[in-house]
Amino acid sequence: MSIGNWTTITGHLQGDVSYVLKKYFVSSTYIDLELSLFGQKWQNIDVALEYRQSNKDLWLTDAVIIGSTSTYVKNNKLFKLGVSKYGTAHYIRWKYVDNNIIYGQEIQIRIRILPRIRLFSGVNNNYAISQIYGDAFVDMDAITGHKCIGVDKFGRYICVTDSTIYIMNLLTDASPLYIYNSVSNPTFATQINSNRYIICDDGNNRVIELASDFSVITKTYSAIGFGFVYLDYSEENETLLMPSYNLNLVREISWSDTDYGTVLWSTSSFLNQPTSANYKQGDVNYIIISDYGNNRVVKYDKIKETYSTLSYYKVNNDYTGPFEISLLEKPFRSYWYNNEDIVVVEKQGKTLDFTTIVSSSSSSSSSSSSSSSSSSSSSSSSSSSSSSSSSSSSSSSSSSSSSSSSSSSSSSSTYERSSSSSSSSSSSSSSSSSSSSSSSSTFERSSSSSSSSSSME
Repeated sequence: MSIGNWTTITGHLQGDVSYVLKKYFVSSTYIDLELSLFGQKWQNIDVALEYRQSNKDLWLTDAVIIGSTSTYVKNNKLFKLGVSKYGTAHYIRWKYVDNNIIYGQEIQIRIRILPRIRLFSGVNNNYAISQIYGDAFVDMDAITGHKCIGVDKFGRYICVTDSTIYIMNLLTDASPLYIYNSVSNPTFATQINSNRYIICDDGNNRVIELASDFSVITKTYSAIGFGFVYLDYSEENETLLMPSYNLNLVREISWSDTDYGTVLWSTSSFLNQPTSANYKQGDVNYIIISDYGNNRVVKYDKIKETYSTLSYYKVNNDYTGPFEISLLEKPFRSYWYNNEDIVVVEKQGKTLDFTTIVSSSSSSSSSSSSSSSSSSSSSSSSSSSSSSSSSSSSSSSSSSSSSSSSSSSSSSSTYERSSSSSSSSSSSSSSSSSSSSSSSSTFERSSSSSSSSSSME
C-alpha cells in the first residue's frame, strides 16, 4: 500500500481520552501504524481498528492485525493499551493484503474506543474495584475500605457512607479531597461538565446538585417515596432522567440554572422496579430503560411515542446447528450507543437452547428454570446486542403484555451480540467470586468514538 497524502487521524472521547494515529512504516503487504493515547482518567483502554473504501461504504471490522504492542489482540480489537498524560505510543501492524486491499489503493481508517465495565463490589467489610475487558480479563484496581460508587471526570473516586459523600484523589490518601455530610443513603452520583456533582440522596427523598468543591447545594428536587437509585444528565438539553424504583416509572425533569425540577415527561407505571434510564448516545429523542423486575430492556422513541422491548440475545453467531440464546435476567444498567449497539449490565443470566424458546410459553418457562443451573451466575455481567427489538405500541398495556409473553413471542426474531460484549460477560463471571450478589456496578462510559477518517493513497 503506497501511502502518499496521509492525513493524521486525531480524536477524543468526552475529554477522557485523546489520540493521534500516524503512518509509521508501509510495505507491499502490511502497514505499521503508530497510535498515541493521551489522558489522565484511564490507565489503559481498548480500541478497534476499522476501515472502508469510501464514504458510502460500511465500516469493516475484519482488519487482519498480525502484531501490536497491546496486551491482547482479538480480530480487529486491541485490548489494554496504555494511556498517559503526555502520550503513550503503540504500534499496530495491519496485513492489509489479507483484506483484499492492493498496494496503492485509497482507503479510510478509523479508531473506535471500546466500552469497558468498571465494577464496585462488596467483599466482607471491604470493597473491590475492578475492570472487565477482553475475553477473560479482569483488572483488580484496589481492595479498599472506601465504598466507591463512581469515578468523576478527573479520575477521582466518588465514595459514600450512610450519611456522607466524599471525593478521594487516591484511595490510599489519608483524608478526602471534598466531603459533604448532609445526605442519607446516597445511591448514585455523577459529575457534569460544569464540574458540579448530581447526587441521588435517596434517604432524604431528593436529588441534589453540589458545587464542585461540595461547599453548597446549587439545586434540589424532592419527591416523597420516589426511590432515587440512578440518573442520567443531558448536557445538551439540561435535563435529568430518573427511574423510580418504588413508583415503577421513569421521569424526565428540567435541570438548568434558571429552571430545574419541572416534570417534562414520564412513563406510565408498566415498568417493574426500573434501575436505570439513559439517553441514547448523541440523541436525546431516544431512551433506554433497565426494566429490572420484568427481566427486560425497554427502548422509547420520543418522536413516535412508541416503546419496544428486548428480553434476550444471541450468545454466539458462529453456529452450525441449533444455537443458544440467553435471556436477560435482572438488567441493572443499559446503554444505547450511536452505532445502535446496546450494552446491558445484568445481575445474572439464563442460557436456553433455541429449541426451548420456540416451544409454548408454559414449557418455555419450565425449561428456563431447569437450564439456569448450567448458566454462569455472577454479581454482574455485561452483554451487548444490536438495536433490533420487538416493537410495541406506545400504550403501556402493550409493553406490559410483551413482557408476560416474552418467552414464546421472542422466537420470531433474534438479537445480535457483539464479540466485545461476549468477552465482557465471561470476564464478569470470573470476577463474581469476589463480589457479593448485591454488589452495585457502574459502567464507565468509554463509549465507541468515531474518529475523523483519513484518506490514504
